[in-house]
Amino acid sequence: MSKSWFRPVEAGPWAAARQAGLIMAFVAALDFMIVAISINPPAQVAVAIADTIVAAVAWFGPWRRWAPQWQLVLAAPIIAIITYATLAFDGLAAGTGPYFVLLHAWVGLNFSRWVAWALAPVTAVCYAGSLLSVEQSAETVANAVTIVVAALLVGLLIATQIDAQRRDRDRIAKAERWRAALSATLAHDLRSPLATMQLAVELVRGEDDTMSPTERARLLDNVLRQVDRVNRLAASLLDMERIDANGSLRLDLEQVRLANVLYEAVELVGSAGIAVDVDPALSIEVDRERLLQMLVNLLANARRHGQPPVVVRVEQVPGWVSIEVRDHGPGVADAVRGSLFGRFAAVDADGSVGLGLWIVDQLARAHHGRVRYEPAEPGARLVLMLPTRQPGRVTG
Repeated sequence: MSKSWFRPVEAGPWAAARQAGLIMAFVAALDFMIVAISINPPAQVAVAIADTIVAAVAWFGPWRRWAPQWQLVLAAPIIAIITYATLAFDGLAAGTGPYFVLLHAWVGLNFSRWVAWALAPVTAVCYAGSLLSVEQSAETVANAVTIVVAALLVGLLIATQIDAQRRDRDRIAKAERWRAALSATLAHDLRSPLATMQLAVELVRGEDDTMSPTERARLLDNVLRQVDRVNRLAASLLDMERIDANGSLRLDLEQVRLANVLYEAVELVGSAGIAVDVDPALSIEVDRERLLQMLVNLLANARRHGQPPVVVRVEQVPGWVSIEVRDHGPGVADAVRGSLFGRFAAVDADGSVGLGLWIVDQLARAHHGRVRYEPAEPGARLVLMLPTRQPGRVTG
């Protein structure tokens, strides 16, 4: 048999139905094989046919059209078949009880614990009721209840393990996304300072006697600032310990004068054509390096894609700080607004990939904030919203 037949029993949105189909097909085959020795052959054939129908519906049904939770409806015909078999075979607990255990195992494997709890009374009533209907002894009914309790425990144990494994997978996936994001951020944010340093070094190396000592000192100071920025980026972004146990980015939070960081970002990008309106006393609880990254990327985006002047306006509202960066260029085309903050949202003619705004969005989310685009006439307006204090503060 091809391995592809077993793939549906693996994890996936519609795996539950395929698992039920495979189980019911196996049960139907067993039912057909024991018809000759059954105490009620017509009922055995009827049960086998019903099993086959449920298996076909579970396997070939259009489950992809509906939400995964709809697969739970398969429990209803399965319970009905088991109940009928209990009645038809005079309440032979050994014949039908294990199927209730199998049913709860299937539920625990594919659905939450509350589903297993909700299913237990239904199976108890159906099983015990069918036994009472065929006048089974109180001892047999008590044994049936014990089987249902065991089935519930099996379902709960499986559901608990599956939930734990799912959380572990989510944490690992989240951590890997952040590690990839940090690597991409480092590669992206190094472009600008490296280009600045290369230009300054080339100017100094190729200088003639017309460059004044003041101009040379200014260029070298700029190189030193960019070198310092590269060192801080590398030290912070390549520290994998910044991914915590929950797969989230660990922030080194502190109270920061927003104006100081903003003017540093302006200096790194180049102050020509940038106007800043900020209260010098305004402070905010952030990771300073991450805030600097966000501001540099917002300013660089405005400089690259817009036109001067670039106006930065900071306002404080209760519990939040709004940082607005507006340029006076052509704005953002309608076709790309929906993916503006996506990774690799665009590729420029010079080869620059669309990572800057994605980085801003990711770092804003890590600070429990957000960034949004607003059209301006003329130009584009990007608004970064950050809480003045971080909920559930975690310091580095």
